[in-house]
Amino acid sequence: MIRAVITGVAGRMGSTLARMVRDQQDMKVVGGTERKGTAPIGLDVGAVAGIVTLDVPVMDDLARALERGQGQLVIDFTSAESSLEHARIAAERGIPLVIGSTGFSPQAKSEVARCAKKVAIVMSPNMSVGVNLVIKVARELAQVLGESFDVEILESHHRMKKDAPSGTAFRLAEEVAAVLKRGPSIF
Repeated sequence: MIRAVITGVAGRMGSTLARMVRDQQDMKVVGGTERKGTAPIGLDVGAVAGIVTLDVPVMDDLARALERGQGQLVIDFTSAESSLEHARIAAERGIPLVIGSTGFSPQAKSEVARCAKKVAIVMSPNMSVGVNLVIKVARELAQVLGESFDVEILESHHRMKKDAPSGTAFRLAEEVAAVLKRGPSIF
């Protein structure tokens, strides 16, 4: 049984992750966190996520949540700033981490890479197999079409999306730009 701690558990993605982990036969939600001073602190993770009560309180400190639930995995889809701090904590404790947050500066990406030398970290702006296949195909298209073509990436998403352009669009642009040996121009 993999004991997972979900960060940002009261958010749309955090709640979804809590439901998904709860539905896995080989996983269990043993912790959930939210930002200090927010309303969900102290409430039950299951209640906050809109599922059955799990008898797991929402905490404002990842290290304490890991200790309390004897966490073996952290799943983090919060923000670049929070995810970086969570990477440091996970690395210190030797707990693997999945990061789905976006908006990392080059320095923050480097710091996550340093943490990944101490502990397994999976980091992607989009965890969808289909989207990652699109990124791979776009890279291959750029190789075949080469310098004589211009590339434009357009995206649309729901109005509640926090980051626009999205981390997925940035990743797609980075991959194509790297193949074409151009800097991505995103605005």
